[in-house]
Amino acid sequence: MECRPLEITVTSAKDLKDVDVFGKMDVYCIVSIKGDPYKSKQKQQTHVHKDSGPNPLWNFPMKFTIDEAAAQQHRLKIKFKLRAKRMMGDKDVGVVVVPVKELLDAKDRKGLLSYAVKTPAGKMKGTLNFSFNFGEIFNAPTPAKTLDKCGQDMVEPKGGISMVAKPSAYLNKVVKIRHSPKDDWKDRIFD
Repeated sequence: MECRPLEITVTSAKDLKDVDVFGKMDVYCIVSIKGDPYKSKQKQQTHVHKDSGPNPLWNFPMKFTIDEAAAQQHRLKIKFKLRAKRMMGDKDVGVVVVPVKELLDAKDRKGLLSYAVKTPAGKMKGTLNFSFNFGEIFNAPTPAKTLDKCGQDMVEPKGGISMVAKPSAYLNKVVKIRHSPKDDWKDRIFD
């Protein structure tokens, strides 16, 4: 599987919607890659910029690995979720979603960009600034080969599930998958 390293530096945001009633907002950003079934847990977070108000500054570097084929097929997106840290529970400030293919098509596969932030109410308020830089393509083992090396088998796809690891602890046990509140799929995993 061909992959490519992606370095993102979440630089700053400006003129964000202020969701803190008392005092200045303490803002942080969660960055995740969406659409990659093999690396679905790629998520990182900046530090909290205390008392930043609507203009946080982070300059926070992050590294991700991108599946080249998924990116070229427009399946991958980078999600920047802006949140305000609060004592009574954190609150969403806004979100930015960027197609990875859009970044791959940039000159030299690197750049500094600004995107409008969409508030939870769906309005555009503020901008997010970040830089990105793609590295060279490298070959990574497919998840099936990686699981096989760990002594795990692969279960055939069924019911819309594309891949399931089958550790021996689950052999001869019933697996239940909820499709909807009234529609479950059950099956027993055999060796």
